[in-house]
Amino acid sequence: MEVCNRLVKVCVLSLLLWSALAFADELRVPDDYSTIQAAIDAAKLGLGDTIIVAAGTYQENLNITTSVTIRGVDKDSVILEPPAAGYGIGITGAGNSVTIENITINAGSSQCQYFIIHVSEIYSFTIQNVKIEGAGKTVPSGVEPLGGLDLNRVSNAVIQNVEIFNVSRNGVALTDTGTATLENVNVHDTGTSKAGPGWPSIQPNLGVSP
Repeated sequence: MEVCNRLVKVCVLSLLLWSALAFADELRVPDDYSTIQAAIDAAKLGLGDTIIVAAGTYQENLNITTSVTIRGVDKDSVILEPPAAGYGIGITGAGNSVTIENITINAGSSQCQYFIIHVSEIYSFTIQNVKIEGAGKTVPSGVEPLGGLDLNRVSNAVIQNVEIFNVSRNGVALTDTGTATLENVNVHDTGTSKAGPGWPSIQPNLGVSP
């Protein structure tokens, strides 16, 4: 009887996974939507749609509050330049799973604040084959330093084949993040705006015991 119950649970979980994949859409920028944010807003809630971004420069800040994959066709030809104040990419939403891959994020001339990418309280975050460039290692007096990638209370994270540089704060900051896998993460030319030794390239996972 116990074996039968387990088999039923496996079948139900498999069916739910198949259903989510079957109904997930592939949205294309700019063919279907003129901006990445428009495609994000059109993504079905919780189904994990994939947004394919064609080569080009996209001047927009992104706000992601649903499960979605944002996939550039090529890291060197898909450029995101967030122009407005705030995070370049802000990601929130309990239970969400978000993937970002094959893209360059250039905040050199932006008004981004605190971190170029900020991820807060989601279930799963994956970033791979991504280049993140800040606005310089130093900032004028009274200006908030800008970091690269900030993960706060993320249950599972994978950071793979990512380069972060020219930022005036941490390259990667981890806070209360459950499991984080870092592979081939190249953080260099980070902040000297903090007194003493400066900002560490990768901030330890504060709040989680080793």
